[in-house]
Amino acid sequence: RVLADSTISKPNFKASPNLSNFWLMARALKLYVEDRGRSGGFLPLSGKLPDMTSTTEMYIRLQEIYQEKASEDLKTFSNMLDKVLEEAGLESTIIPSQERALFCKSATFLQVNRFRSFDQEYCTATANKDAMMMAVMEGVGDSSPQCPLVWYFALRACDKFYEKYGRYPGDTKTADLRKDTELVHSFGSTIVDDTGIEVPFTKDHASEMVRFGAAELHNIAALMGGIASQEIVKLLTRQYTPLNNTYIYNGITCSGAVYEL
Repeated sequence: RVLADSTISKPNFKASPNLSNFWLMARALKLYVEDRGRSGGFLPLSGKLPDMTSTTEMYIRLQEIYQEKASEDLKTFSNMLDKVLEEAGLESTIIPSQERALFCKSATFLQVNRFRSFDQEYCTATANKDAMMMAVMEGVGDSSPQCPLVWYFALRACDKFYEKYGRYPGDTKTADLRKDTELVHSFGSTIVDDTGIEVPFTKDHASEMVRFGAAELHNIAALMGGIASQEIVKLLTRQYTPLNNTYIYNGITCSGAVYEL
């Protein structure tokens, strides 16, 4: 997907100094793969030899072969990157050798995520309805009443309730729980109907949200806090693939899912 991205695959593409190091190297990687005479149409070798059953002598020799080929691939890639940088009017030194080596080593795992805003997610016209429909159709148990996507709509319904009444359903001693349940179910049903997706959102889900009363259970809060901090570290270090883009955890069944909404 990265090599086919429009950022580097447009007709008559010309490297620009406005491109980030990642996209400059991605362009060079695309040229590397397309040069079948040098690469054979394959990505650069990482140089990492997988675990295998072998004698020590054979394993060391094979490791040397892998590392030699990885060094050759890195040199070829670097030469192509220098040409891309020259085309962009940039010095070759702006991308150090360590960054080039890391890029080649990770070439097999490259991925680009383009995140969507809350406005896009909540607007009926721009919501990713296909993703919602696939979430209901695919996966074990995703069509059941405990599908995490159902609780996504339940949470959305509670947000609507808060917007209108300035409190969460069931979170005050004087709240009419039956009335709150009816309102949450109404809000949730409207949101589901607007998406046009058949989601089994029932009064039982609304009742559970009202009974929950916006409480913060220590074990669930600790779990979600850990997941959130893990994602922050990914974004700050630019390592590993972050969740894209909505994660829902169902504490009743101890199951979770990621939805690209």
